[in-house]
Parts: sequence; C-alpha cells; structure tokens
Amino acid sequence: MKNQYFGDVNDFKKYGLLKHLSNEGARKISVCWSLTEDDTRTDGGRTRYLADPRKWRSLDPDLFDFVREQVIGRGVRSVDSISGASVISNCRFFTELLLDDLATRDSYFERFFQFARGSDLTFFDPDNGLGITAIERGKRNSSKYIYPCEIEQAWQNGHSVLFYQHFPRQPRGAFLKRLADSLSHLPGLQSVYFFVTSHVVFVLLPTPDSERLLAKAAVEFGRRWGSIVRVEAHRLASTHPYGPGVNPGRVSPTPRTGGWTNSPSARCTA
Repeated sequence: MKNQYFGDVNDFKKYGLLKHLSNEGARKISVCWSLTEDDTRTDGGRTRYLADPRKWRSLDPDLFDFVREQVIGRGVRSVDSISGASVISNCRFFTELLLDDLATRDSYFERFFQFARGSDLTFFDPDNGLGITAIERGKRNSSKYIYPCEIEQAWQNGHSVLFYQHFPRQPRGAFLKRLADSLSHLPGLQSVYFFVTSHVVFVLLPTPDSERLLAKAAVEFGRRWGSIVRVEAHRLASTHPYGPGVNPGRVSPTPRTGGWTNSPSARCTA
C-alpha cells in the first residue's frame, strides 16, 4: 500500500469488503498496510468514480461519502485519514513503513503479529501481492510483496487471512486455481474465497471456526457488490461460484507480469 493509493476505486472496494467482513464490529480485524513510500507513477489515480454517486454511493453510502470528502473535499491521499476514523468498526491499522532488507522486515512482522494478537481476521495489503520467484524475501522491491511464511504465521496465530493480489498477465481462471491449490497446505483450510475486480483480487482464507460465517458473508457481499466485484470460492480440487455473473474462466489483460511462488526461497522462519 502507498498513501497515493488512498481513495482509488480499488481502495474503495477494499474498504467496502473490510467493513462487510467486520460484521459491524463483531469481528475484530487487524490491517497490515505493508506501507511503502509514494513514487512518481500514476498508480492510484482512478478516482473518477467519486464523481458518479448514482452508480457507486448505493453500495455503501457512509463509506462513499467519507472517501469522497477526503479525496475531493479535503484533497487528502493518506491512509492516516481512515486509520484515524471509525469507518470500519473494530478495525485496527498497523501504519509502520515496510522496507526491503531482511532484518528490518523480520522485526516489522514480529511487531505486527504482537499488534494483531487476538484478532479474528488479519488483512495484508502489499503493493503487488504474494511474492514472485524473481524477488526473494529481503531483496530489492520485496517490500511490495507478502510472502508465504507471513501468511502462515497469521494462520498459525489463529487468524483468518485476507490479502491483496494484483493479477499477473496470464489466464485468470488458471491463476486463481493454482493460487488456491498452493494455499491448501495450511492446516484446516477448507476453502479459498476470491473477490475479483477488473485488475485485482482479494483472497480470503477462513479458519475452520470461521468458515461458515465468512462463507455467508462472502455470499452476502456478492449480492450487494456483484455488479463490480465477482465472488467465487475454490474448495480443494473444485470451483464453486457464488453470487450473480460468475465466470471463473474469464481472461483479460492486466498491467503486470510475474506470478505467485511457494518455493523455499520465498519462505522464512516465523
């Protein structure tokens, strides 16, 4: 995550999903921003939706009004605005900057897991998603990724996990299937839920104790947000669509290359 992304259309979808999964505060959420420095690229510039309340506001009026006031009314592009607000009930935000080097990264996540103790759901928001084979943990630009051992640590701590993933340039149905299968080693994981948008996907891993309630929440989110977010679940070797308009095999171009890896080089001692 970068501050310049705040209020982008994908950011709005993300907050809508977190707010829904919080179940009005009944579920405690810890957010790991995986915050990195802003850059000179135009990423995060998709804010035109804020000028179209007829289409977007009905999805979550309070959230839409909040983001619109921050971005358009106040000109704010910073995670501090939502971290300091009460837009998402019972949600805490870890706002430290994440750097590339391995020792600093280890210390960062040690502090985060202390911060997240007792949470029901942990959300990781890296710039790009899960680590790729070309960039090992602790190497240059590794701060843009979340790595398998960090997902596993959250899981071992008893948290359901949600994380951000940008789509690589490859068929999406095959990518999601491979991603779900690669996560199946997590003890007790029954299903992987995907919240699919035009360029990114949010990946939900419910603990066995939370499976039923989070599955219900996923279906309900799909009913409300189905016009712009497709929801589907992958169970073991089969795929089960949820919500209207599901098409798991759909393929479209994306702006990034690279792929997810679960190789030893991407792992760490947690």
